[in-house]
Amino acid sequence: MNLGNYILRNYIIIFISTLLLVTFTMCLLSIPKIVSILSKGVEIKIVGIYFYNLLSYFLSYSIPISALFSSLLLFGRISVDSELSAMKSSGLSLWQISSPVIFVALLISLFCLYNNSIIYPQKRYENRVLLQDIDTSDPIKLLDEGRSIRDFPGYIIYIQEKDNNKVKDLIIYELNKKNESIISCIQAREGLIELDKSNNQLLIELYDARIESISNNIDKNQYAYAQKYSIPLDLNEWKKPSKIFKKRRDMTLPELILNARNDSEQKFIAGQYWVRIHQRIYMGIAPLTFVLIGIPLGIKSHRKESSYGMILSLLVIFIFYCLILIADILDNNPSLNPWLIPWIGSLLIQGYGLYLIKKLN
Repeated sequence: MNLGNYILRNYIIIFISTLLLVTFTMCLLSIPKIVSILSKGVEIKIVGIYFYNLLSYFLSYSIPISALFSSLLLFGRISVDSELSAMKSSGLSLWQISSPVIFVALLISLFCLYNNSIIYPQKRYENRVLLQDIDTSDPIKLLDEGRSIRDFPGYIIYIQEKDNNKVKDLIIYELNKKNESIISCIQAREGLIELDKSNNQLLIELYDARIESISNNIDKNQYAYAQKYSIPLDLNEWKKPSKIFKKRRDMTLPELILNARNDSEQKFIAGQYWVRIHQRIYMGIAPLTFVLIGIPLGIKSHRKESSYGMILSLLVIFIFYCLILIADILDNNPSLNPWLIPWIGSLLIQGYGLYLIKKLN
């Protein structure tokens, strides 16, 4: 058997086995959500579609992790069994031995890039559309974060962050219902959303609110401050949106780029789009990044302890995904160029992997 085919066949077998195991483990995490949906009387067919749409999300994480563990296990095994030494003694370099695996990792990365850029955001959006009626059965979920909400006549509401019924960084414009001109602008750092069933209202309780009454003459605008300010939203007047608003996570890569360019003058908003764009690409090439570090770690692991390579690989995964979270946290600060942060980790891991391969060659 050709040596390249031997390495390739063994890698693919290990990769598929690892992928099934990791994906299955991640699927178990969705059980509470599925049980919650079933408890609301949803048909099994809808739950099945919902779960199928989730698979693209699970694969975006399970494929890179499986690529890393597979390269670690394969090269650890052929190193322990002295197969690697026999290959090198026959005149083959480590680059030649590992090239089939690196080539496959490149192909897997291309699939991941397509999945993260197109398939996953589309399926995520389909799930939101699929569960629209279920979500709207809870009136508090009517107020999404990260968009201007115009579903209640007389108000434009923007919520930066939302955690259940707690909200932060709100801006609410009160409108003249006749001509929709702005009457007042209310800002608050935090607030609560409560359901008033007796009056069929959503009550937004704002704390430390700043209220600006808008006049035709800016100099005549009036300002007031209130420790607590309540805004009732009549659910009878609520206009159910014909189409669910797409959040950044629901947008495909072309849509993100288009929005980033359209909002280029608003650096705060454009910066959030660019963070998401770079994350999609960064996650897409993760299999190649992980394989480049997994090959030398697998070879080195048998020379020390059997757990050495696994511990280092887990550390690599931790650093890799930690940098994504840091970029997410800093996406409100475009001056820091947070979209570049994940690339630091990716380039360092790839560079270190190539250095180790060269050293072990």
